[in-house]
Amino acid sequence: MKFTRTERKSIPVHTREWVQQGHLPGYAALPVVMQPAFDQVNLSAWIETNQHEISERLYKEGGLLFRGFAIQGNDDFSNLLSVLSND
Repeated sequence: MKFTRTERKSIPVHTREWVQQGHLPGYAALPVVMQPAFDQVNLSAWIETNQHEISERLYKEGGLLFRGFAIQGNDDFSNLLSVLSND
C-alpha cells in the first residue's frame, strides 16, 4: 500500500470563521446565507457556541438560511431545532 502526500489545511481557531455569511445571488438583503467554510462543521455545536451573534443577526436581518451543512437524519435535525429554540 502506497500513501500519497496531502497538504495540511489550517482550521480557524475562532468558530465564527467556521461559517461564511453572505446573500443569494441577485438578493441584496434577505435571506442571509450561512454556509460551512470547510467540511464537517457541526451546525448544532456552531450555533450553540455563537447563539448571541446568531440572535443579533436574525433580529437585524430578519432571516437566516443555513445551507450546505451535513445533517444526518432525524436525530441531527431534532437536535438542531432544540439548539435553535434554546431548549
